[in-house]
Amino acid sequence: MVRVPANDPDVMRVYLDMGAQGVLAPFVNTAEDAEIGAKGLRYPPQGIRGCGPSRAAKYGFDLTYFAEANDNMLYMGIIEDARAIENIEEIVETEGVDVPVVGPVDLSISLGVPMEYEHPKFRDAVKTVIAAAERVRKPVGIGVYGDLFDPGTYERFLDEGFRVLLAGVDESLLVASTKKVLDAIGEARGA
Repeated sequence: MVRVPANDPDVMRVYLDMGAQGVLAPFVNTAEDAEIGAKGLRYPPQGIRGCGPSRAAKYGFDLTYFAEANDNMLYMGIIEDARAIENIEEIVETEGVDVPVVGPVDLSISLGVPMEYEHPKFRDAVKTVIAAAERVRKPVGIGVYGDLFDPGTYERFLDEGFRVLLAGVDESLLVASTKKVLDAIGEARGA
């Protein structure tokens, strides 16, 4: 899986040709956005992906790759804007959208409640995404926030109905780990 910088088939193609089996695409705000992304990682007739005989297809020597690639791709669209909440029913119904993923930081900012994850506006938006995904029997994901080292954090998200948990990005994991090291050094020094 690759988190691409844009929901753009040309951008996705680079990573797919290198062997990625799916993408996490940002700012999927409409059914049209979802369709563009979902089709971008699949070959015709399901999609618009072009053939690039590169690493993924063993440089053209793996002819089974093209027959099986569409079934092995995963498209996860990030729901991180108020417009996406307004269009969530159509987004999750879009053919090829496998997992809608709540992007909590940008979604909370878009809703006017930056990083206020317990605010009713944010909680209602999250519930709307979960309900829409459950209605069409698709798993729903979220970028996990809170204490990434506390099992209770994950229990909470699982209990809410999330089935795909994106547990931290490079920066947040590095910061959290560094803080633990610095705390241990402080303890050792008696600080």
